[in-house]
Amino acid sequence: MVSLADGGAIPDRDFLLRIETIGGASVQPTIVTQHTASGDYGLLTVFPPSSRPPSARAARARDVIFLLDHSGSMGGSRLDNAKLGLRGCLSMLRPEDRFRIVVFDNTFSWFRSEWARADSPAVAEAQDFVRKIRAGGGTEMQPALSACLNSFEPNDHEQLLIFLTDGDVGNTDTLLNLIESKIGRVRLFTFGIGDAPNATLIRKMAELGRGQARFINDDSAIVRELTDLYAALDAPVLSDLRLTLLDADGRPVDASISPDRLGDVFLARPVQAVFRITGNPVAVVQIDGQVDGQPTTLRIPVQTEPLRGDGIEKHFGRLWYEELASDFRRAENEETKTATRKKMLEIALLFQLVTEQTSRVAVEERSHAIPILRSRRNTSPPTGPPTRPTSVAKRASSSRRSWSMLRLMRTATQPPARWGTPGYGTA
Repeated sequence: MVSLADGGAIPDRDFLLRIETIGGASVQPTIVTQHTASGDYGLLTVFPPSSRPPSARAARARDVIFLLDHSGSMGGSRLDNAKLGLRGCLSMLRPEDRFRIVVFDNTFSWFRSEWARADSPAVAEAQDFVRKIRAGGGTEMQPALSACLNSFEPNDHEQLLIFLTDGDVGNTDTLLNLIESKIGRVRLFTFGIGDAPNATLIRKMAELGRGQARFINDDSAIVRELTDLYAALDAPVLSDLRLTLLDADGRPVDASISPDRLGDVFLARPVQAVFRITGNPVAVVQIDGQVDGQPTTLRIPVQTEPLRGDGIEKHFGRLWYEELASDFRRAENEETKTATRKKMLEIALLFQLVTEQTSRVAVEERSHAIPILRSRRNTSPPTGPPTRPTSVAKRASSSRRSWSMLRLMRTATQPPARWGTPGYGTA
């Protein structure tokens, strides 16, 4: 149970709950389940160790691009703190690393036209470049993001793209299609700063890039969040995760798992997956992956009396809906789009989700007698909704009745196909 220490508070900002886990010496997975009328669901969380295990391999060189939004809305302390955080990241580069810096508003520009080796002269020059960045202009993300993804080269380096923005961009589909087509081996880490970012886009970008998304409401926390993240990015402690559900005989169980592509486990950043069981009961959850470049397998028995959790069903439904939305975005013809959109609506109603196709408002029709004021100059009765039949309007005026609407709060109800018809009114 969580409550505010000082009692009541004005709800004029987001409530952020920061939890520090007690990590062990190795990766620790847990499973929570929920049984509902629509099926059995499970939530797998893979917690990282408290510190990085000793590695038998030399650290891999990294190619890192820092993509910074310096549009007008980033002015003041927001940009100042972002610059401090970026400079802190530059100071943590290793000599074998390479880096680039891209700043954008409605245009974009580079620090150097080629990759820079992270030696002392280059880092000092980059620090000076960052100090001179000023805010101004609009927010045009796509050209800068495309240029960054195109600049990564085929090699054996760890490839990282770290992206900071406070912009609320609207071309979500175009940007996600761009990432899906060009992300390759790049790991994308996104930072949404302030209250304006498109949260859905920021999260989905990081998911497609097998990275992490963070949201920073307090400008003073930008430095800490940036440097903390970069310190954890030496390499994932568990990568290339694949999830298999097994029954008591060791046979794979029919199940839907979301997301399809699991992220890597970094220090201080657990990874979660949700599954829906459609076959035999699950006895073991098996995780295959890579640790320090070597294959590894974790097997987690599902207890006879497992931990129970509420909300897993709805969480699964939300992830399923988002995956269908991705399919809709990639659809190449109207027939596929129509079928996918229909499935999206079915899932939204099944799991009672609030989406662009469903509403939290249901409208119930009632009628009661009220006086109708008549003008001396115009004795005709007031007209009803445009689509209302004339005969109905006349009958209502003769009986001195009119329509009223009672709006009732509910969850995930399909909106009417045609607003303005009797019984619906206008939105």
